[in-house]
Amino acid sequence: MAARFITAVIVGLFLLGLLLTGVLGTETRLLFYWPACVALGLAAVGASLRWRWRLKFAPADVCLASVLVLAVYFVGRQLTSPVVTHAREDLFILLGCLVTYTLSATVLSHPGARLWVLGVLLFTTLGNLVVGFIHFSGRWSFHVVPSYMRAFGEEQRIGGFYNNPNHLAAFLTMMSLVLAGMALFGRGGAARKLLLGFVALSAAIGVALTVSRGAWWDWPPAGWCWRR
Repeated sequence: MAARFITAVIVGLFLLGLLLTGVLGTETRLLFYWPACVALGLAAVGASLRWRWRLKFAPADVCLASVLVLAVYFVGRQLTSPVVTHAREDLFILLGCLVTYTLSATVLSHPGARLWVLGVLLFTTLGNLVVGFIHFSGRWSFHVVPSYMRAFGEEQRIGGFYNNPNHLAAFLTMMSLVLAGMALFGRGGAARKLLLGFVALSAAIGVALTVSRGAWWDWPPAGWCWRR
């Protein structure tokens, strides 16, 4: 019972950190990223204290080792960077990515836990579309944090939770393909697949409203990978 409770707390903190990152930690500056850092850091500490995990779907040791080597390399680059301010921000972003990958490959490797992650991503997608609709209605500078405004508000491009519309385009491009795959090839009834397909189509329309040329060029290779 205690082990299940600890696992639930760790998973809850991880999902909270993922949600806070998708809603608040969406700018190049780290002003609103710190709450997500706290949640992910607590999840990492909890997972480290409970060192021995019984995994039903153990990850490949080569994959974990390669990610660790890459992370050590980037940490070394950032610690020796002459631009201390930006290097410190990149360091915390890297550590957050490392925690996310490690917990996703270990604690959340079970398909049931992966569904919770997809649920958070789906919720974040819907939130981005709602905020994007607010932008498209004429409130281009709207920000989810009161008293703050988007720096890209004058360009009349939707941004969702993101300050930069190009970042929203990249996120919606990824989610449109993921949701389309779940709608066509995933499990579930007709109602669930229709809902996922509608959100995928809405995400594709959102990509067009960001007016991101880079995202438009991403569609052909992304579609090819999706078919594979």
